[in-house]
Amino acid sequence: MKFAYADPPYFGRAAIWYGNKIGVTQLSKNYGGTSKVGYKPANYHPDSKDWDDIETHKKLIKTLENEYDGFALSLAHDNLQTLLPLFSEKIKVCIWIKWTLPGGSIVVNNYEPVILKLPKGKKMAIAGKTIPDVLDCKTRPNKGFAGAKPDAFNKWILDLLNFQNGDTLDDLFPGTNGMSDAIASRLAV
Repeated sequence: MKFAYADPPYFGRAAIWYGNKIGVTQLSKNYGGTSKVGYKPANYHPDSKDWDDIETHKKLIKTLENEYDGFALSLAHDNLQTLLPLFSEKIKVCIWIKWTLPGGSIVVNNYEPVILKLPKGKKMAIAGKTIPDVLDCKTRPNKGFAGAKPDAFNKWILDLLNFQNGDTLDDLFPGTNGMSDAIASRLAV
């Protein structure tokens, strides 16, 4: 099976997180917080503003639906209402309970949705093994920048997709290459 994982710049946040070479204290200030967080900002991408255009996300969704047997797509919690209607295929929403980035709101966002599409041949439990659609992993990754995913998250995505030897997975936004590391670890067993 041919799979994809996509963790694009989140709709409405791309220019803020990837469009400027901003420092750590500026990240906190831009989001109304005053604390200094222990991560570095993401790398600057001159075309990041494209991801604040809904048409770019529509194209990504069409690519995922048309070119892959199954996929997982990370997005921001407040992107669900905008992006869910763009899918033409039946999908599932999974939840990652994560660490919290500082902000100025009284209600703290503590989760990220993951859109999952499995091919029919991968939906049945194998030898009674099932995977929960919620991952509670509040550990921040040891490497990378804001938005980097921890190892447990990458392994969870592979489990959700029922990734096996012989399958392939394209990591469309490799960032810190955490997904590649998870795949290599899975195939080495």
